[in-house]
Amino acid sequence: MAYPAVKGVYWLCDSDFPVYKIESNLFTHIFWGFANLDPKTYNSVLEPQTLTTYKVYVDEIDNFSIFTTTVLQKNPGVKTLISIGGPKADVSAFVSMASNGDARKIFIDSSIKLARDYRFDGLDLDWEYPASDIEMANFGLLLQEWRVAVAVDAGNPTQDCALLLTATVSSRPIIKNVKEDQSHSYPFKIIEDNLDWIHVKEYDFYSSKQEGDKTHAPAALYDPVTNTNVSGSHGIIQWILCGVKPQKMVLGISFYGYGWKLKDPNNNGILAPADGPAPWTGLNGSLEYYFIKAFIGKNSATTFYDPTYVTDYCYQGKTWFAYDGVPSVKSKVSYLKDLDLRGYFAWHVGADDLNGELSSAASQALDGP
Repeated sequence: MAYPAVKGVYWLCDSDFPVYKIESNLFTHIFWGFANLDPKTYNSVLEPQTLTTYKVYVDEIDNFSIFTTTVLQKNPGVKTLISIGGPKADVSAFVSMASNGDARKIFIDSSIKLARDYRFDGLDLDWEYPASDIEMANFGLLLQEWRVAVAVDAGNPTQDCALLLTATVSSRPIIKNVKEDQSHSYPFKIIEDNLDWIHVKEYDFYSSKQEGDKTHAPAALYDPVTNTNVSGSHGIIQWILCGVKPQKMVLGISFYGYGWKLKDPNNNGILAPADGPAPWTGLNGSLEYYFIKAFIGKNSATTFYDPTYVTDYCYQGKTWFAYDGVPSVKSKVSYLKDLDLRGYFAWHVGADDLNGELSSAASQALDGP
């Protein structure tokens, strides 16, 4: 690669995985998740004097304050970024903030200050997701103004270099609003011009809660059977066709899977009839990779890698899981190298097994031929 490759991973502040256990030598970039946007001033009409709380803040300041210094101990070259938002964030706060120039400035200035005060190397926006043409336009304005502010900050004699600026985006560049029967496009040229790269979230295509009647490959790279274009490769190609260069894209890899309860243990492939989420899984049927590994070991479960989807799955009795195992991770990294993507990001480091199996497999695959 003619540009610095990204081996990214998120660390979640509400997980039980300690910062000091992160094997930072396996990564080039580590994202602290998540900082929040204070929503207290969410109003239908915003006046400049009311915009005093549109600031980025963190709840767990102890881990936050030592995060960068801790991960640098194992890898002095690793870069750290603050990720703002996330899947549990108050989307209405982002919508409101981005719609007002004064609010955007407060948000931007506070995010830069937070990064500089605590020795982070960049900022990552995880707004999931702008849901209208106006919100997409305001998303673009936010990125443009953020980039200008980052450049101004970099001109300060006390700074060695500019902060990195990234964003997490949907698996597809054009988001369809089924309820309104409308589609909304990301501002592709603005993304290309103002972000160092984007994290393309090519997983969570299915869950065993929402699609409980049959098993699926929730993070499939390809869709060889149903041909619904619900796959990682289809999403990436669509982003490229919309004008975003491969070098601006980082492919998402999930360190967790989804479990289904099979109706018939003898019918145990992908798209097999099922009866909702498997036992012991989360509300949406998800389970971290280290728990899936434990399930396999404890129950001598049968494991299988399907290269047509690029997914691993396992089963024992009526319990069935699909997930990204080592073969899937290696295949996805090979795919992104073939397309000359910038690299990958993993969600999340605390979900890997205790030996960092998936993290190691991804890192080695990117470094290899």
